[in-house]
Amino acid sequence: MLVPLSPLPPHVDWDGLTSLSTALDALRDLMLSDVLLNVPIFVMGQPPLLFAASMYDEDMAMLRHRIPVDVNVVDNHGFTALHYAADSDAVDLVRALLECPDVDVHATTEDLSVLGHVESGGRTPLHLASLRGNLAIVEALVLHDASMLSDVDWDGNSALRLAQLHGRTSIQEFLQVPNHSFI
Repeated sequence: MLVPLSPLPPHVDWDGLTSLSTALDALRDLMLSDVLLNVPIFVMGQPPLLFAASMYDEDMAMLRHRIPVDVNVVDNHGFTALHYAADSDAVDLVRALLECPDVDVHATTEDLSVLGHVESGGRTPLHLASLRGNLAIVEALVLHDASMLSDVDWDGNSALRLAQLHGRTSIQEFLQVPNHSFI
């Protein structure tokens, strides 16, 4: 049970945090309220940041500073908030997450089956940004930690190889520049 340090505002639907149809509105109300909690909250069984990122709601995820969060929590697909941000082209959220000192840029996904198609696991946020073709996110990730360039997914593909396979020319050109630490 939630134990607030301040009175509950009547407009926050606490039960709404457990229903997909009301969870985003209930979470937004909570995060914009003056309620201070001394216990963690969960939305649909996930911490607020991971839930908002998994719903591809960049604005909601950016409100994460209102509630203490672990930026490295994973869902059942192995995705962190950074994975979802990279996969949804949420550049501002990627940059905000990279400012967190404990963010794990090397976290990898599990195999993902979507509509009969299986996507290989072992992918980092850089792999996902390369697949999406988002140069701004690829640049932010590499400039944060160039060691990601050597990460390979479970099929042995680097982010560069995925960019080549999917015709992401601008990503290929950027990833082939030697010594990214001096860019």
